[in-house]
Amino acid sequence: MRIMYFDNIIFSTNKIEIPLPLDQKTITMSSPQLIQPLLLFAAIFLWLGTHTIQQGNVGVYIRGGRVVKKISEPGYNVKIPFVTSHHNVQVAVQTDRLENIPCVSSQGGTAYLDIEVVNRLKGSQSCVLKAISEFTLKYDEPLIFDFVPSEVAQFCKDHTLESIYIREF
Repeated sequence: MRIMYFDNIIFSTNKIEIPLPLDQKTITMSSPQLIQPLLLFAAIFLWLGTHTIQQGNVGVYIRGGRVVKKISEPGYNVKIPFVTSHHNVQVAVQTDRLENIPCVSSQGGTAYLDIEVVNRLKGSQSCVLKAISEFTLKYDEPLIFDFVPSEVAQFCKDHTLESIYIREF
């Protein structure tokens, strides 16, 4: 049996003795008593950190308000609980519908258009992280919902109402 002494704590191969300062009694813990709480803590830590990323998405992690420079693939993944949060970012094809977009023609007439935009965010790590860093997790709002109406307005001001309804749309 090997015994080591460190500042009143005695470590041996199968137990630890820690003297208490008040009445100088010792607490003795055997190896199973030490290992069981550690295994329980590790199991709870792993359970709290496990999450799933759905098919058609990638996982983006935020730690301390900053985007972590790593994404994860669909399936089960592990993060540091209470420190890191995860978010699913869709990289599959999605259709966004914009309704009642005003289109003012060159003659002054107004038409209201319903437009569907089909888009897909490229699933590479650099593309996803750049989109999230520049436009937040709701990247499609500034890129689609804010951009498309302004482009429609630019298009409509150069065309007549007839050409917009009959020829273009």
